[in-house]
Amino acid sequence: MQSLKGRMTSCQIDRIALLDQKIRDAKRLLDDLKAHESIEKKVEILLTRPLCNLFFEKNPRFKKMLLSSSFDEQYLILALLALGQEHTIFQEAENLVNKPCYSQLIKHLTENEKFYEFLGGIVGYHLKVLQLMRKELAKEHCQVNEKFHAPPSLDMRHQTDQVSTSTIDGIRLLDSIGEIYVVGGAGDRLHLENPKDKRPLPAACLRFCNKTLFEWLIQDLQAREYLYYNLFHRRLTTPILLMTSKEKRNDEEIEAICENNAWFGRPKESFFLLVQPLAPVIDIEGDWAATKPFELVLKPGGHGVIWKLAKDLHGFDFFRKQSREFTLIRQINNPIAGQDNGLLTLIGFGTKNKKTFGIIACPRMKHASEGMIVCQETMKEAYSTYAIANIEYTEISKVRVEQFDDQARNEESAFPANTNILFANIDSLERASDKLPLPGAIVNMKQSVHTYKNGVMMTLQGARLESTMQNITDVLTLDSRQVHKTFRIEDFPTFVLLADREKTISVAKKAFDLKSPKETPESCFYDLIMCNLKMLAFTCKFSMDPFCSFEEYLKNGPSMIFLYHPALGPLYSIIGQKIMRGRLQKGSELLLDIAHVHILDLDLEGSLVVKAHSIFGVVDQNTNLLQYADSVGKVELINVKVKNKGLISSTKEYWKNEQKRHESLHIELMGNSQLYAENICFDGNFDIVVPDGMKAYASQDKNGVIRIDMKPLHAGNDWKWLYEIKDNTSIALKKEGIKPS
Repeated sequence: MQSLKGRMTSCQIDRIALLDQKIRDAKRLLDDLKAHESIEKKVEILLTRPLCNLFFEKNPRFKKMLLSSSFDEQYLILALLALGQEHTIFQEAENLVNKPCYSQLIKHLTENEKFYEFLGGIVGYHLKVLQLMRKELAKEHCQVNEKFHAPPSLDMRHQTDQVSTSTIDGIRLLDSIGEIYVVGGAGDRLHLENPKDKRPLPAACLRFCNKTLFEWLIQDLQAREYLYYNLFHRRLTTPILLMTSKEKRNDEEIEAICENNAWFGRPKESFFLLVQPLAPVIDIEGDWAATKPFELVLKPGGHGVIWKLAKDLHGFDFFRKQSREFTLIRQINNPIAGQDNGLLTLIGFGTKNKKTFGIIACPRMKHASEGMIVCQETMKEAYSTYAIANIEYTEISKVRVEQFDDQARNEESAFPANTNILFANIDSLERASDKLPLPGAIVNMKQSVHTYKNGVMMTLQGARLESTMQNITDVLTLDSRQVHKTFRIEDFPTFVLLADREKTISVAKKAFDLKSPKETPESCFYDLIMCNLKMLAFTCKFSMDPFCSFEEYLKNGPSMIFLYHPALGPLYSIIGQKIMRGRLQKGSELLLDIAHVHILDLDLEGSLVVKAHSIFGVVDQNTNLLQYADSVGKVELINVKVKNKGLISSTKEYWKNEQKRHESLHIELMGNSQLYAENICFDGNFDIVVPDGMKAYASQDKNGVIRIDMKPLHAGNDWKWLYEIKDNTSIALKKEGIKPS
C-alpha cells in the first residue's frame, strides 16, 4: 500500500480514507438490519441511530409526519438518515412536508429497495457502490489468479458448410425464438429533443434513415419472419420483450412509437414491456446526489438488470407461454446488426446445439476502446475454472488483459470485440440469474454529477451501480476436468461466432463531433452504405468506383448511396438472385424500399427510388393485423438505364435519408401493384405511381418517348419468387409467373 500511496495525490488518499470510514459505517448498519426480519424491528433499530435523532431534533414537523406513516416508509427514510444523507436529500425537509416531491422520493426508494433486495436494499446498494468506488480509486483490480485465452469460436467470415447449415437451421427454428430489445438507454450524448416542446428524447427515438432506431429492430424482425413465410408458407408472430426505462420518459416514447405504427400490424399482447428501475447516483464523497431537496439524481443501471427484471416480472414466463425456448437479444444503438446471415446463424447454431448463451463478436484492434470477449481462466487450489466472459472497455486496463494478447506482431487483438448481439436459452438463463442477479457490476467514475449539498450546487465525480447483460456468462463455467486442452467450442455452454466487422457493428451513440466522429449517426451511416455497396459489388456483380474514404465522406458526403429494405433478403445470397449485374455511377442513389424486385443489367446515373407501400402483405381491416402474402408491390427492371441529375449536393446529415433531388426516377407502388420495364432509358425526371390492383408497363418509342400503360393485375400477368432450401445449406429462388409479351 505504501508504493500505491506514493503514486496518489493527497486528495485521493483523503477520499479513500473517507470512503473507508463510510464503508465501515454502512456495513455495520447493514449487518444490524440483516439480524432482524421484521420491518418493525428494523425501524426500531434505526430510531436509535444518533444521526436520525439529531435530524429529528431540528425537524420536529417532519418527524411527526414520518412516524405517522407506514413502517415501510419510515424504514426507507430512516435508512438514508442513518447513512448520513441529511445534508443532501433532506435539506429544507421541514418546509417540504407532504409535498409531491416527497411522494416521488418514496416511490423511487421503494422501487430500489425491492429491486436491490438481494444486496440488502438501499443500504446494501449504498455499500456496494462505495466499495466499487473505493476499488476504483485505489486501482485494486488485477487478479493474480486469472489468465485470459482467445475464446473458441465459429468463424462466420468464411461460408463453410457448418456456417451455411447453421443459417438454414436458424430460419427453420425461428418458431422457437422470442426476441429481447434493450431500448431503455438515455442517449445523453446524442442530445435528442422533441422539436415541438424541446423535451429531451431517449436513444430509441433517433430517426436514422427516416426511421427511429426502435423501428429498425422491428423491421429487421419482420424481414426474418417474411423469409420464414416465403419458405414455409406459415405466418410467425415472434413475441417481443422490451426493456425500457423512465429516463426521458423512454417507456412512454416507446409505447407511442408502437401506437403510432398500430403495433406494426402485430397483436399488442405479443409485446411485453419491462421498465427498469432508475439507480441512484452517489458522488465521490459517498453522498447520494440530489438536484434539490427530496429529488434524487437517477440514471438507468445498465442492461445487466434485464435478467433479474425478466425473472421478477414474469418476462421469461411470457416467452414460455408462447412455446419459446430461446431468445435473441439486441440493443437499440446498432442498426447494422441485421445484415446478411449473422442473426440467423447465431439462432441456428445456438438452438441446434442446445447452448445456454451465445455472442456474436468481430475483430478488434489492440487497445481499441471496445469491450472484448475472452476465455477467462480462474486458478483454484486443485483445478481451474473457465468461462467465456465479457470485459467492458472501461475495465480492460484494470485487469491487464492485453498482456495476454499473443499476437504481438499483429495489430488485431486475439480477443474479439463484443457487439451486444446475444442468444440465450430461457430456462438456463433464469437459473443463471438466480446465481448472479447483477452480472458485471461496475461503477463508471468518468461522469460528473451536479448535486445540491449543504445549500450549494456543486459538481463532483459520481457513479451509479451498473451491470452488463453479457456477464451473466461469469457463472456459466466449466472446470479443467471438463475442458479439452484445445478449447473446443462444443465444450462450453457459451459460444462465440466471429463475424465480419462491417456486417456486425456500427453504433450511433453520440452527436457528431468533428474531432471524434466515430460512434455518431454519420459514421454509422457511412458503415451501412459501405457494407451495402460491397454487397452490391461482390454479390450482385455491379461495377462501380471505389467508395469514398470516411474523411472524404465527412467533407463532401457519400460518393454513392444504396439503401434497401431488409425484406429484400435479408440474406445477401437472396438479394444476389433478385438483383443481378449492373453499373452504379459516382454520385448515384439507389433506394429500394421493397421486397420483391427482379433487376437485371441496371445502369444507374442519378437517382432511382422504388417505394412499395405493401412490402409484406395486407393489414386486415377488422383486426388491424398484418397478414403476410404474395400480393405486394413488385418491380421488374430488365436492361434499364436511368439517367438524371440526381441528388442536390449536401454535406450534412445524409444519415437522416431526407435528401432532396434535382431529378429522379421515382416509382411508387400502391398496395398490390407492379411495374415492368425492359430495354428502356429513363432520361430525366419521372414520377410513376401505380394504383392498387394495377400493373404498369413502360415502353419507349424510336424517338425516346416513354409511355406508361396501366392494366388490371390478374393471374395471367402476375409473378412471384419461389423460395426453396437446397441441401440444407442454401436458398434458391425461382421466378414463377408469365413474362409479359
